[in-house]
Amino acid sequence: MNAPMRHVKTLILTVLAAGMAATAVYAQKRKDRVVFKDKRAISGQVLKETWKSVELDRDDDGVADKVYKSDEVDYVKYGTQPRYMLEGILLRRQPRKLIVKLARAYQDDTTPKRVLQHAYYEVAEACASLARTDVRELPKAVEAYEKLFRDIPDTWYAVSGRIELGNLLVELGKGDEAIRQFDVLATGKFGPEIARLGKLRVARAELALKRFGRAESLLSELATSTRGTHPELSQEVKLLASRSMVGQKKFDEAYRSINAVLAEKPSKKILGMAYVVLGDLFAERGRPRTALTAYLKVPLMYPETDSAERSHACKQATRILEKLGRTDEAKELRQQLQP
Repeated sequence: MNAPMRHVKTLILTVLAAGMAATAVYAQKRKDRVVFKDKRAISGQVLKETWKSVELDRDDDGVADKVYKSDEVDYVKYGTQPRYMLEGILLRRQPRKLIVKLARAYQDDTTPKRVLQHAYYEVAEACASLARTDVRELPKAVEAYEKLFRDIPDTWYAVSGRIELGNLLVELGKGDEAIRQFDVLATGKFGPEIARLGKLRVARAELALKRFGRAESLLSELATSTRGTHPELSQEVKLLASRSMVGQKKFDEAYRSINAVLAEKPSKKILGMAYVVLGDLFAERGRPRTALTAYLKVPLMYPETDSAERSHACKQATRILEKLGRTDEAKELRQQLQP
């Protein structure tokens, strides 16, 4: 090789080496951030992010020096993500494009699963939003969630994702399929607290299927296990029992039961649920306008209400508006419900 060519080759290698060094320095500065529910934030390298905990290495030695329970953490922001994931975030209002973009995560062997799980989840959530407007899209949503659970079994979304999928299935009239999702939580695999939540969701699904005996059996078990120790969960159980009474036309008994919960001065989340059940009660008693008032209080006054209850209230309110001939208001409410 002649001298000029050696000089050019040396120059190229020098530039490449410098560029790689600069990239390494830059990468070191782009730390992950763990943001807590109390708004605190800590930087470092996240080694694990599962349904159970987040492990953080703050000393860059590859060893976790802090482990936080997942219920302490609001979210994790990764300093380094594939470009397609960053671009995908901008497509949340365009679910079909988002799905195409983020489905690349399924073939990405270079990015840690703890980062990829969020792309998997975004795809599942986008599929769910499409299913809500077209039930023919439901199998794709189920498969997207199942792929997340299958490929990343300990995912951060192992519990919340199953609840979301189950709620979607109940909403779209697939109660038995929903129960299969909730049963995974009810087995105790994720601990006793999650087992109670799983059983509560199974009871809700059974009520949606009008299988009141099965629902009440579960609710009786939950009432015993939560009495005096889990006040909010106990109030949810009482309200679901009230819904069972409504479904069986035991209206006076249901009304007294709902008012008993209201007398306990519950949280806004429980207040919202109480108004949903009151809406069901008034609708069944042939008082649509009173039912409409109860249902509309939920999205307007109690956004903390469980998403499944809130969705039920808004859909019922829309139906009542249509029956009352208030089609413009029904259309406006339906548009507000669009994902």
